[in-house]
Amino acid sequence: MIGFTILAQWKPGLLLAGFSNDQATMAVAVQFLHFVSLNLVAQGMIFTCHSMFQGLGKETDAMNRDFGFDASEVDAMVLSHAHIDHCGLIPKLIKDGYNGKVFATPATKDLAAILMADSAGIQESDLKQLEHKLNLANVSATRNGVITYVNKNIGANVKEGETLLRIADLSSFKISGSLSDNYIDQLHNGMPVIVKVNDTQLQGHVSNVYPSVQNNLVTFDIQLNDRANKQLRPNLKVDVYLVTAVHNKVMRVANGAAFKGASPQDIFVVDGDGAQRRSVHTGLSNFDYIELQDGVKPGDVLITSDVSNFKNARQLKITN
Repeated sequence: MIGFTILAQWKPGLLLAGFSNDQATMAVAVQFLHFVSLNLVAQGMIFTCHSMFQGLGKETDAMNRDFGFDASEVDAMVLSHAHIDHCGLIPKLIKDGYNGKVFATPATKDLAAILMADSAGIQESDLKQLEHKLNLANVSATRNGVITYVNKNIGANVKEGETLLRIADLSSFKISGSLSDNYIDQLHNGMPVIVKVNDTQLQGHVSNVYPSVQNNLVTFDIQLNDRANKQLRPNLKVDVYLVTAVHNKVMRVANGAAFKGASPQDIFVVDGDGAQRRSVHTGLSNFDYIELQDGVKPGDVLITSDVSNFKNARQLKITN
């Protein structure tokens, strides 16, 4: 009660308000508040032992953040002792507008300075730990790209190593292909490859052949010469042509149903208003073209559609 007696004598007509997270201290303060308010005219406000709440979980920060009054309206403050739950919020009180004096004994003043400095250090350490946890929660990619998959299961537990998202690097695509193991002896690293994306043809080569065979298929990777072509997209299906042989300066014609079986083959060459049967030897072929080695000359017009119904005919008459 010594502190309260001094306050009552300090300036007549002041209102004393006491705050603490200790119920007994708060009860004494409230009783004295009632005593002063009954006997004096309230002209100001004095705080004694303004408390800092601790150990209340998530509510602690909210209770310490909001005083519930205007700090600039406080006239004076008395610090009865230096426990951190009594002096811990004095810096915030001043920051929020209090410009009066804090009354305390010299011993309380010295000890409060030590405790508040120690408390500030603990809070700074806690803040750094929280910032570290926050930084760990931030997922930063090590390269540029676009997100192609995100785990959208909000609130789900994620184990170490589990995929959270996938990023596609649009500046560097590779293609994974598969081939029947019947052709595995023709497949090797470095062999040329043609990749068709719609009407666009891209050049590349086989960069890796996987040794295992699954479901009678052998898989391989393709490295493109133009890895950033705008036609490419993640998970896009494309047509892949493995170049097993190359011939230069050859005659070729569009591959069609007229070419069946092994060389030599019979075909029809347009001659005026008709077509004559000729036997030709064929060479290399793919889905687009077939090589003709003899029996025709550049500029000849060939029927490449199915002519199996005329297999016994020597010539055909073409009509509109």
